[in-house]
Amino acid sequence: MKGYHYFVIIVGSLVMIYDIVRRTFQHQRRLLLLSINTEIG
Repeated sequence: MKGYHYFVIIVGSLVMIYDIVRRTFQHQRRLLLLSINTEIG
């Protein structure tokens, strides 16, 4: 039962980290697209 508890904690942490990384990546990509558009325009 203890191992299961640790498993839940690890999975929760991974999901949280993945969510943060995904949000950061989307934000960076938006900035990148904006900079590319301003250079072209």
